[in-house]
Amino acid sequence: MTNSIIPYDSPALTQVELPGKNKPADGFTLVHAKTDAEIVTLWLNRFLTADYSKNTAVNARKEAERFLHWISIRGQTLSDVLIEDCIEYRKFMAAPPAELIGPPRPRFLSDGTPNPKWRPFAGPLSLPSEKQAVTILFGLFEFMCGTGYLAKNPWRFARPKTAAITQDEEIERFLDVPTWRWLLSFLEQYQQQETGRYAYPRLRWMFLLFYLTGARLSEVAMSSMSNITVRRGRWWIRVVGKGAKKGDIPLSGECIDELKRYRLWAGLPPLPLASESEVPLISDGFGSGRRVSRSTVAKLIKEICVAASKEAPDVDMRDQLAEASTHWLRHTAASHMLNEAKMPMLSVSKILRHNDIRTTQRYTHKNKDDLHDQASKHVIDPS
Repeated sequence: MTNSIIPYDSPALTQVELPGKNKPADGFTLVHAKTDAEIVTLWLNRFLTADYSKNTAVNARKEAERFLHWISIRGQTLSDVLIEDCIEYRKFMAAPPAELIGPPRPRFLSDGTPNPKWRPFAGPLSLPSEKQAVTILFGLFEFMCGTGYLAKNPWRFARPKTAAITQDEEIERFLDVPTWRWLLSFLEQYQQQETGRYAYPRLRWMFLLFYLTGARLSEVAMSSMSNITVRRGRWWIRVVGKGAKKGDIPLSGECIDELKRYRLWAGLPPLPLASESEVPLISDGFGSGRRVSRSTVAKLIKEICVAASKEAPDVDMRDQLAEASTHWLRHTAASHMLNEAKMPMLSVSKILRHNDIRTTQRYTHKNKDDLHDQASKHVIDPS
């Protein structure tokens, strides 16, 4: 991970910056950093320690780059940022200008220079993405205030209002059973593809891995085959989730069967070995065995779901598939575990590694269906 923080398509941050309104009066700091680039680099370096997951580090860097780019456009430094600016940035994230939107690309080229094709946004941020961005920026400003680089944190008074999770806040972003079955049948058209981007064994493994484990995209992309182990005849995969928390996900017999099928296609022995720390869970489709990035996995799954939506037999299926993503597969797994497999809620909560079982309760869609069925008994003429 490159440490230098350089705003896209604007002059590099100067080595000497004039103090803004939000500098401490006494000028004392706990850090040697004198410029915005130096303090943000120091903050980012904290995420390279074992205390944080790679996904956390990637997201922190992304939000820092976006925000630094935005204030550079406005001719500001971090010490110029006040509450009104934070509110303005929230509006900006919801509707960034077209020239700042583009497909995901590396921030820097292989020689370390800024990538001219990099754009800070792939599109307007959804409310959950905006909240995550604000949480990260709040942490950055807390760090700068705690070290004495800044006096106060303007994000403290500009954060989105957070509402408590209730059971009625039902998760809607999932594929119902007919749509999931149809998606699997759609994948069959790729059966003749043995290599390349649409290699069927890899596509099938990719979709079923997310569905059968309920794992997050970052957990799958970062894991290796050596993370899969057997204990007392039962298979597990150890992942690193949110907040760098390690967790074990049970792998069913079906999942192990799919794993064997995929590994044989990839030229590997049927079952993983402890020595396979460099063998990714998902490799490229050209036989190199190289790990594919998070964005590649996300893009491919999205691409297949969109293609499936165009051929889906009814409007409801088309609508679901057009919006589906890797995280939808996690939601789908949770919904089907609870409502179709009738698994105990506590078990599902542990598999998904939810911190609060109320989060798991939000997937109990059958309760709403039953409620609707009961309401249908209330008719205009009760006689």
